[in-house]
Amino acid sequence: GKAGGGIVFIKADSLSGNGFSIKANGGNQLLIAGFDGAGGGGGAGAVLLDVNNYKTNIQVEVKGGIGGTVSNNNANCHGPGGGGGGGLIWYKGVGTLPALITPLFNGGTSGVFLSPSSPCNNSTAGALTGASGSSLNALKLVYDTLLNLISAGNDTSVCPGNPITLNASAGGSNYTWTPTVAFVNPNLQSPTVISVTAITTYAVSALDMLGCLNSDTIKVSLANQAIAIVSGNATVCNGTPVTISASGGDNYVWYPATGLNANNAASVITNPLSTTTYYVYVTTQPNTCPADTGTIVVTVANTPTVDAGPDIYLPQGSMSVINAVATNTASFTSYAWTPANYLSDTTILTPVTAAIKEVQYHILVSNGPGCEANDSVTVHITEVDIVMLNAFSPDNDGVNDVYRIANYNFSGPFKMDIYNRWGEIVFSSTDPKEGWDGNYKGSPLPIDAYTYSVSYQIAPGLEVKSKTGSVTLLRGH
Repeated sequence: GKAGGGIVFIKADSLSGNGFSIKANGGNQLLIAGFDGAGGGGGAGAVLLDVNNYKTNIQVEVKGGIGGTVSNNNANCHGPGGGGGGGLIWYKGVGTLPALITPLFNGGTSGVFLSPSSPCNNSTAGALTGASGSSLNALKLVYDTLLNLISAGNDTSVCPGNPITLNASAGGSNYTWTPTVAFVNPNLQSPTVISVTAITTYAVSALDMLGCLNSDTIKVSLANQAIAIVSGNATVCNGTPVTISASGGDNYVWYPATGLNANNAASVITNPLSTTTYYVYVTTQPNTCPADTGTIVVTVANTPTVDAGPDIYLPQGSMSVINAVATNTASFTSYAWTPANYLSDTTILTPVTAAIKEVQYHILVSNGPGCEANDSVTVHITEVDIVMLNAFSPDNDGVNDVYRIANYNFSGPFKMDIYNRWGEIVFSSTDPKEGWDGNYKGSPLPIDAYTYSVSYQIAPGLEVKSKTGSVTLLRGH
């Protein structure tokens, strides 16, 4: 006979036919026998439907196969083949078949004997149609429990870079985990992943006692790992607060608490009295991975001091050093004087001033860390006038032999003319240091009263003044 229909097993939550039929039909005997008896049709198989919901109409066929036919000219009645029996449809649930199932249970028809010379011609010669099949719902399917128990476990997480041991359910054989390169030994029921550095899905497969293969997967994610990221070291002036901060976690604890406004925040303000190293302990929530620690050094620099000195009283046309004094200066210190008027250098501590009018100078001192101090000094100007003597004696005795101004320490233009009583200029000079020796054109002049006329400027920018008077030329006997 022909082959039977076999077994079709479908397990699904829902099922749609999509225009196709489910078949477990017996085979049809299509070969026509000669002198021998024909073979029978194959018996139908079984269709087992473990389905919760049918979406569309589905035709399910468990039909027996057609028996074989005999054809010869023999008068003997050689038997044709009988039809195969109809099969079995099992469905989940109770009661009649689901409405969307169209069953075909019929048995296969038998073959016939074809021989015009035989009384059995065109008859089944005793061969029978196969019995009809049926449906069944009382059958309880018992699944291979080991096949259902093969499990890779629930999805989990691990700290970045850490190993993890995965555990498949017990009772199987030939365990294989993939990707294989990730494991110390991928053929163990509970292998160890060497290092998890990215979100990865691992798969395990195993054979049960019947040789059935089952598999499962597990997703291993990366747990939240604390990474302490700090704002960096800071240098501040004594008494100046500074903000220090950290990131890379959920919880922060700073220590020591010295100088801090709080010790349990990502960003804190500190104002230590001296250089301090702060540590921040960073954790994540939930606290499953190791904490990380960051370090910030807050260096406290001394603030400089500066004293610009007492006010200066400066005669017109003269200069004076400003004797400022600074302390607590670091390796690099800058000085800045303002305004720059009349100063020799605005970037040194003790510049020279040649002020010609009252001015207040301000000095700003900055040390290497940027700490600053300032002070000021006022330069007062005292008016200066020239002093002219009223007599001189050019007798070469080394005393009062030359007539000149008594104080010639000024920098402005100068001119002095001396006249005799007839208005004739007997001496003229533009050098305040040069004096008249009582001669005119190489000859001594007589004792007499002479008139001087002086124009002068104590310093550039000041008023040009003039002075006239009388000087008596005396000579010894």
